[in-house]
Amino acid sequence: MERIWLSDESYAILKDSFSSSSFSPDEIRQFPEPCIDQLLSFKLIQSKIVDYDISGTNAKPVFSDYSITELGKGYLAGRFHEEEYLRSLQSLSESVQRQANLAEHSVQAAQYQAADAEKSAKSSRASSWVSAFTAILAVLVNIAIALMNKYC
Repeated sequence: MERIWLSDESYAILKDSFSSSSFSPDEIRQFPEPCIDQLLSFKLIQSKIVDYDISGTNAKPVFSDYSITELGKGYLAGRFHEEEYLRSLQSLSESVQRQANLAEHSVQAAQYQAADAEKSAKSSRASSWVSAFTAILAVLVNIAIALMNKYC
């Protein structure tokens, strides 16, 4: 089966108008002719000859109301499911994008925390060197005082 590609306007006419009612040949003129031709060419709507007007010199066909075909109903159902599927994919894509944005935010927060921890570690190392130097100095001062007390 070949793929049916309708213009947006033809699809809107089929979906909004023909899915709920039929139209007389006079009423069908309210729609753009290229759209109706497209719907007829894909056999999504139909109108049949029901009689011939032989009042003039040439017999003119008298058409029935234009109505949606089973193929047209199937096309609308398939297109509806396709649109639902696309909406669910779009929703899924948006959800994944939000999660990616949250993950990116978390990574940035972790990077800031890591940088802060690195600064704290450097400060702690500097403090530990100062503490070690102070402890060594205190030991040396105690030794010096002890030696001074012993020999002086």
